[in-house]
Order: sequence, then C-alpha cells, then structure tokens
Amino acid sequence: MAWTGILSRFQMVLVAAAMLSGIIIVSPAAADHNQVFELHQRGEILSLVELIDRAQAIHPGQMIEARLDEEALVYEITVYGEDDLYHEMYFDARDGRLLSEHKETEESFRSDHHHNDD
Repeated sequence: MAWTGILSRFQMVLVAAAMLSGIIIVSPAAADHNQVFELHQRGEILSLVELIDRAQAIHPGQMIEARLDEEALVYEITVYGEDDLYHEMYFDARDGRLLSEHKETEESFRSDHHHNDD
C-alpha cells in the first residue's frame, strides 16, 4: 500500500494533513512511490485528495485514515462521521467509484485497528 497524489508520498501526507482538520494515520508502505506518482501523472488513477473530498461529501466528519492498495488500485478511506461512527469506504482509484463501505463503532474500530488511548 502507498499514498499517492500529485506530489510525493510524504508531501501528499503533509498536504492532506494541512487541508483537513482530522488525523491521518500513515501505514508503513513497501510500494514504489515513483510508480504511484507515474500512475497519477499518466491519468491512470485519481489523486488521494480528490477521493478524500468524495469520502467526506458522502460522510461529513473527521478524516482518520487513507491508503492506496497499489495492487488492486483501491483507496481505503476512513472518516469519523457526524453520526459518531467510523465509515470505511473503498473507492476505485481509476474512476473514483465507491466500491463498498462499512460502519463501525468507536469500540470496534479501535479494537480492529489496535489503537490505544495511552
């Protein structure tokens, strides 16, 4: 998995963090950022920022996590919604189509993602 967008992976995280008031969790990535950058430059995938905007239009709230499954070309974006639920949405990176989504309570989200309150 890797971050993608117009800028390098690290710059994309900084831009997204600056644009959003939420928290972005960055997962370790073994993917080649140059390959992801080239996919976007060639128009083969949409930018992360565009998909974050779509996710927040569907479920307004706090941005929590975003990642690209480079093999499947699917963005996973998690928003903590105004309904106090975590919405994990999966978008096709090529056309931005919402493929699936599921909701979790804070307790199940933290349990599934091994987050600590410490």
